[in-house]
Amino acid sequence: MNLHIFPDSVFAKAFYRNLQSFNLTEHNLVIISKEKAKHAIEGIVCAPLHSLKFAQAVTSTHHYDAVFIHYFTPALYRWVARHTFKKLCWCVWGGDVYNLPWRKNNNFESITSALFKKSFSWEETIFNWKVSLLYSPYKIKAWLKVNEVYTWMEEEFLFTKSTYANQATHTFFYYEGEVPYDNEVVITQSQAEPYIIVGNSGSPQNNHADVLQFLNDIHFKKKIVIPVSYGNQEYVSKLKSYALKFTNLSIQWLEEFMPIEQYNHLLANADAFIMHAIRPQGMGNVFAVMNMGVPVYFNPKNAAYQSLISMGFECYKTEDLTKEKIHQPAKNKDLIKQKFGHDQTKKIYQKLFTKPQL
Repeated sequence: MNLHIFPDSVFAKAFYRNLQSFNLTEHNLVIISKEKAKHAIEGIVCAPLHSLKFAQAVTSTHHYDAVFIHYFTPALYRWVARHTFKKLCWCVWGGDVYNLPWRKNNNFESITSALFKKSFSWEETIFNWKVSLLYSPYKIKAWLKVNEVYTWMEEEFLFTKSTYANQATHTFFYYEGEVPYDNEVVITQSQAEPYIIVGNSGSPQNNHADVLQFLNDIHFKKKIVIPVSYGNQEYVSKLKSYALKFTNLSIQWLEEFMPIEQYNHLLANADAFIMHAIRPQGMGNVFAVMNMGVPVYFNPKNAAYQSLISMGFECYKTEDLTKEKIHQPAKNKDLIKQKFGHDQTKKIYQKLFTKPQL
């Protein structure tokens, strides 16, 4: 029997769906949620981390063949440090590697960094104090208990190993979204003017302002669609004000949440997708557009860019985009099916999550 500890997320639902459909039943899932979970799963316990309900759902950690922590936040350090495990696996989420409170924030390019100076927040300050006092003293002990780091990116594993879990080995794993990445999407050609998409949300880590400056410098003429339906609204407000200076750029702010079918139509008809984040994020969008044949332009500092190139994918640096030419990748759709398709997901799950025969 394995234990999986998840945050309240659609990825937990997709993970559980796959376990069930692949007939992998020797698993206990518990979702950490302070209140009623937004993404509750029937029959799965949702509870605050340090509650009696959580403890009763988990029982004794050393009885499990393996414990998988999906999103290893500082709040879990004390819990991990105080428990014993036969095998502990850290399934990298992203924020648990790159957005820790004590890390110097290197996720912003220069223009975005200057633009986004967060206002003082007592809530954030108190949270950081809480992390420092209650959880940070346990971080080294917790990291040293990790046996395996689960991520599809070799570069991300090497960073995680050198920075945190230096005793761990690497296991190839990725999260599948609500819809498999190689799902066939019926593409209805749009009659709208040509456009590109910049970023996946209103998060400042997309470095939108630096991209807009670059597009302005190369005299880019196509429409620029920027999804901001969720994210940091303080940042989005500053970004919109900053963007007013680019009078020669045609910018459309996508502010309303779109149903998945409508959003897939938007992605499929884009001429390009720019993901200028320094840290990996929005990979569900990236895999989806690659499957649709849309070229993806990355910040070259992004570990996802480096890993995808090493796996044979055709992806490009943001600076490779010109007003005259947009690349046309030929083999990404086949590679998505080979590396991240649903059949491959099944093989990986059966390999990693089937109980060993004695």
